[in-house]
Amino acid sequence: LLSNVDLGDPHLFTQQPPTSTQVTPVITRLVADVDDPAGVDHVEWWLDGVQLGTGTSLPWSGSYPNGKVIVEIRAWDKLGQETTAGWYVYIDNTDPTVDSLTPANGQLLRGKSFTTKIAASDADSVDVSTRLVGGCTCTSATVRTGKDGTQTVTWQVTDAAGNVRTVKRTVIVDNTKPTLKVTKGPKNGAKVSGTVKVVAAAKDKNSIAKVQLLINGKVVATDARAGYAFSINTKKYGKKFTVKLRAYDKAGNVTVSSTRTWHR
Repeated sequence: LLSNVDLGDPHLFTQQPPTSTQVTPVITRLVADVDDPAGVDHVEWWLDGVQLGTGTSLPWSGSYPNGKVIVEIRAWDKLGQETTAGWYVYIDNTDPTVDSLTPANGQLLRGKSFTTKIAASDADSVDVSTRLVGGCTCTSATVRTGKDGTQTVTWQVTDAAGNVRTVKRTVIVDNTKPTLKVTKGPKNGAKVSGTVKVVAAAKDKNSIAKVQLLINGKVVATDARAGYAFSINTKKYGKKFTVKLRAYDKAGNVTVSSTRTWHR
């Protein structure tokens, strides 16, 4: 009977994955829409010549090496006629690479906010997407500082295949000024002569960077070692001059001592 004659191969309407010459998007299932007047007998899925499974819907699972592969679907009708379709697909199971990230881990920061920046790439992708967790999809963001102490920012980098790398940076927020005290030296209003010694004590929970000696408002000496001591040749200055110290912690916070006026 002519109604039972089939002169055509089974027809594949749609298939997944889509054609790709670069990166395979995340695939969770292989799907084919197969039709034939005589009825479809069976469908097979193959990867580089190895059968993955059968059926028009097949879970995509397992670990596959990176690189270019061919995914095939083979369909047979009830009369044994076959149709085959294939796609070259580039499998990418490697997370993207973070090329740079600022601030540095453990960096001391002060102020009301700081900027964090990220640069990332992927060996198999033209583009990657970077996202600050809890913030923007961007490569640079301004983050408000919290209270003094540690603060962590988290970035996520996603490549075109859906691989994700998460990276974190923990900084130390310090908006507290150091303490500074002159422990030895002439008092305010004192009469001085010759060489005078001034000694100071400075402390900070995140360490002192330096203590400076200022005479008449200008920095004339700097000491970065504890026991901060300065020798002042009073002959180099006028009959009346001012002296003060300035201490910096390693975050950049500053404390200035009271000004002392000396006479010769």
